[in-house]
Amino acid sequence: MKKITMLTGHVDRETAYLVKTKQNGQIRKSKYCWIDTMLGIGDRLVTIKIDPVTRKPGKEQHGPDQSFIYFFKDGQGRLKHKSFVFKYNEITNKKVFPSLVKEINTKAITDLQKFNIRIDIMRSFKRHANIEFAYRKGTARQRYGEWMNTTLLHMKNCPFDQLANYPDPPPYRRRIR
Repeated sequence: MKKITMLTGHVDRETAYLVKTKQNGQIRKSKYCWIDTMLGIGDRLVTIKIDPVTRKPGKEQHGPDQSFIYFFKDGQGRLKHKSFVFKYNEITNKKVFPSLVKEINTKAITDLQKFNIRIDIMRSFKRHANIEFAYRKGTARQRYGEWMNTTLLHMKNCPFDQLANYPDPPPYRRRIR
C-alpha cells in the first residue's frame, strides 16, 4: 500500500493553505485552512472563508477536537483532511492505530502531535482497563493489574510506531448470574 503524502507546516493563519474554488473559470470561493495543535487536547481544523465580493476574511471557524488531523491532496489535486480519534475506545485504538502507521509516514507527524496521540491512547486504555479491573477477583485481579502496569510502561517508553503493539489481557471468565 502506498503511503499518503501529508502536507505539513500549515499550523496558523500565516502558514495556512489557501483553497480556491473555481466555477466557470472564475474564482468563486476561497478559504484559508490550517491545523491547530494544542498540548494535551489534540488537533482541530481551522478555516477562514474569504468574502467573494469584498475579498475580506471572515471569522475563524474551529472544528471539533480530534486526536490527530492531517492534510493531503486527492487524485484531482484538491485539499482533503483526515482525522483520527483515540480518546474513547481502547479496543478500537488497537485496531485503528496500525492503520494510521500504514497510511502515512509517521516521521512527518510533529512531536506535539505524537505526544497528544500517545496521551489519548494511554488515557483510553487506562479508563477501559480500570473498568475491567473492577470485575476481577483474587489472582486474576493481580495478573490483570500487572498486565495493566506493564502495558502502560510499554506505551510510555516504546517507539511511536509500536504504541498499540501490546499483548492482549490475561484471560478471565465472568460469572453469569
